[in-house]
Amino acid sequence: MKKIVLLASACFFTLFTNAQINIDSTDLGNLDDSVLLSTAQSFTADFTSTGAGHSWDFSNLAPNSQFIKAYRNVSEGGTLANIVFGQFAAAKYKASYFARENNILFTLAGANLPVAIESFNRVCKINADSLTYIGIMLETGQGTFPIKSDTIESRFVFPMEYGQTHSTRGYTYADMNPAVNAIFIEHRKVESEVDGYGVLSSPYNDYQVLRVHHDIFQSDSIYADLQGTGTPTWAPIPSMHMHEYEWWAKNEKDPVLKITTQELFGFQVIQSIEYRDIFHPEVASVIENSIDFSLSPNPAQNNTLIKSDVTIEQINIVSAEGKNIRKIKEISAFEFSIDLSDIPAGVYFVEVISGSQSQKNMLVRN
Repeated sequence: MKKIVLLASACFFTLFTNAQINIDSTDLGNLDDSVLLSTAQSFTADFTSTGAGHSWDFSNLAPNSQFIKAYRNVSEGGTLANIVFGQFAAAKYKASYFARENNILFTLAGANLPVAIESFNRVCKINADSLTYIGIMLETGQGTFPIKSDTIESRFVFPMEYGQTHSTRGYTYADMNPAVNAIFIEHRKVESEVDGYGVLSSPYNDYQVLRVHHDIFQSDSIYADLQGTGTPTWAPIPSMHMHEYEWWAKNEKDPVLKITTQELFGFQVIQSIEYRDIFHPEVASVIENSIDFSLSPNPAQNNTLIKSDVTIEQINIVSAEGKNIRKIKEISAFEFSIDLSDIPAGVYFVEVISGSQSQKNMLVRN
């Protein structure tokens, strides 16, 4: 009898862990959410195997850096961003949030721009039936450039279910004049398919997941003075055929694993791997911009004092797992003391925001 019970339990567990799920808009991150992500390098990660009831094992990935992906209010981009994507914008351009994206093509293009690009951000709108890319936000040393997409890319259609497919295009004409004499054009065609479901094992956790494959053709161009002649010219950026493989789980806000590849000579070469993780102090790299601030004492018990070289407008406290613990707004001071008496002992990140700049430093609560 005991053997029968154990066998039945094993069968039930197998069926449960390989059960098909669906993903809807409530499973994605939204305004004020944040997630802690690790990046990894691997030339052998199996991103091609998929299907119904599949098992993916990425438990051997090792982090080489970490960052916090924050879903930020467009008002943090300044007055112009609030006009372009805020409450007075046209309905389809009223943003839910903007968030940093590691955009390979723009990194290549940005190296040729006459202004340093500190971060490339997607501006997103979450609807009950879709998530759309409505524009981009470029953070530079010259300020923040909010730019609407002329053709809005529909990134996800909800609910996401196994076997679902859809196609979309995105076109963004980013004119950075008069601040900078440069124009960047992004043109994307994306074919997406939910091509698998099952169980994914990562270094952090095991998840029931849906696997989504985005097949991306991107062709961009740039208008700038690339030769230093004083006369800007149009220059195409080599087209790229990219693939993004995402594994989504319920209520996890962001893919629990994402692998980006580039097709070269008929082969897919891994460009980046990101996955949900816990804090690893030996590899963490979470500074996002250029605010210089200190925390004292650190480690701390009941309070810690923040001193900044710029006016502190807002402070966010985020757990090592990426959960928002506290948000303090409308500070307008160079120093601010934080009461930690109601925060459990552990590792946290304190984010200081001033205008379009932000920086996160680690805080240990004893």
